[in-house]
Amino acid sequence: MLLGTLVQTIVLLFITLKTNWEKQVEVAQERLKRWYMEENRRHQASRGNA
Repeated sequence: MLLGTLVQTIVLLFITLKTNWEKQVEVAQERLKRWYMEENRRHQASRGNA
């Protein structure tokens, strides 16, 4: 059981160190912009139909 915890910790550490966090921030920002724009369009469409 202790060996499994050690292996999991090493794998997660490796993933964390190899991740390009700047790129992940860019991807998340683009996703948020897209969701915001879709919500904004829906909101404007519902106001236009009222």
